[in-house]
Amino acid sequence: MKTIKLTVLALFSFLALWSCNKKWDLYDEKPAYLASGTLLDLLKTDPELTQFVGLLKKTGYDSVLSRKDLFTVFAVRNGGFTGIDTSARTPALRKLIGMHIFPSAMRRETLNGMRIPALSGKYVRFAEAGGNITANNIAITGAGTQAVNGLAFKAAAAITASPTLYDVIAGNPNTSLFYSYIQASYTRTFDPVNNIILKYDSVGVPIYKTPYKYLENSEYVNLTKMLDESEESTFFIPTNEVILKVWDRMLAARLNNQAWVIPRITGAHPEVTVGDYYFRQNAEYRGDSLIVLDYLFRNIAFKGLLTSPVSGTASFTSRSGNQFTVSSAQVQSSGTASNGKYYLINDVTLPGSVYRKTFMYDPRFPLIYPFTPTLGAKTTNAFTNAGVNDVFDRFSQFDFGNFGGKIEYTIPLVTSGLYKVVLRTVPINAGGSVINTFYGTQALKQGINLSGLYTIQSNISIDVELGNISVAANGPVKLAIVCASFSPQSSNQYKINMNTIRLIPVDAL
Repeated sequence: MKTIKLTVLALFSFLALWSCNKKWDLYDEKPAYLASGTLLDLLKTDPELTQFVGLLKKTGYDSVLSRKDLFTVFAVRNGGFTGIDTSARTPALRKLIGMHIFPSAMRRETLNGMRIPALSGKYVRFAEAGGNITANNIAITGAGTQAVNGLAFKAAAAITASPTLYDVIAGNPNTSLFYSYIQASYTRTFDPVNNIILKYDSVGVPIYKTPYKYLENSEYVNLTKMLDESEESTFFIPTNEVILKVWDRMLAARLNNQAWVIPRITGAHPEVTVGDYYFRQNAEYRGDSLIVLDYLFRNIAFKGLLTSPVSGTASFTSRSGNQFTVSSAQVQSSGTASNGKYYLINDVTLPGSVYRKTFMYDPRFPLIYPFTPTLGAKTTNAFTNAGVNDVFDRFSQFDFGNFGGKIEYTIPLVTSGLYKVVLRTVPINAGGSVINTFYGTQALKQGINLSGLYTIQSNISIDVELGNISVAANGPVKLAIVCASFSPQSSNQYKINMNTIRLIPVDAL
């Protein structure tokens, strides 16, 4: 029995010793890639990559590929830089070489469909077709040779940066009007951080070294993300032809009356009426032609990658939050940018209200904009320019005379369509009527307490929405205001201070 126990013990001892020896053998078998050294060491041994290795040294990326961090490099074969000036060490050359290096180890099977930022800061789009991988449409070969700090592939030619959506617009002569709009959207502000102070004047104001440095920013570019490569977008880019069509439609919607297209108004100026529209002193106006482009351009940019309709129409929600409808017939061509997709369009469908004019009743000109007092309303002092300054618009005062007093206001010519009616008034402190408003027999807002509005916003012009109307045909529009009750202040019991009445185009009642 004792002999059996000794035999079993000896067997276990032998197995344990054999197992230990086997484990030590595994430790002695080092992975083959360790012998290759770093990625730089690996690339140096390949005679097909001597030009690329030389450019790594010229741009300083040789030290990067010698670090312990993990990288993936797409090394360009000799001759792959044909047509590219690589003679001098320039920021452009460093950016180009940085397009081939990525700050992580990426296996071939994970690349298809990926969009990954290179060390240059630019994104590279990977795709697979027929078993072949491309990087920005450059063929990539090999399964990925492993080094101690990453993987190396070979590229048939230099991987250059794809254009952003901004670049696509800037580089196409057929979208030059769109590009001009983008450039005009930038504003410049003085940069207090990067300007150098030379000294201070006698009152402590800094005097800066010239030339001054400025910060440039575009709210429009930021909204649409046309330069942002961290997020993909889709653009339906209008050609110059489309923009000319939009302007023609705006003019047609205004009965081809060029005077109804209000230009841009800037700078100091007195109160003025342009295109039958009143502007108070120093008021700025963007201009009708730009306003219609604002709507167009703010609604052709979309988050994510969208597919244009193959047939029929499709509607998408723009980054501005509005619906944009496009038909297959309007899509001229398509393409891919580093930060998304784009479709060139040869026409566009915009809401009718975008083209139409806002009409205004201006009580300062009773011969052009007549008013008719009835049912006890007084005409005395009915047209009094009671005041004008930079706080509120010039207003005129009307007196209804008593309960039921009615005044009808006429805008001589309004184009057909749907409108929102807005009364602009200056409330009277403890005075002013309670009024009802009408468009023909259609009751608009009722029971408006003009003196009550004073407590909302003291002595400043207030817009009161009266409701929506449908104008069936081009022609005059008459709006009536009726005194429904009086205010506590006896001198102003039946009065109303009116700046204007505006008819603002809408697309639905």
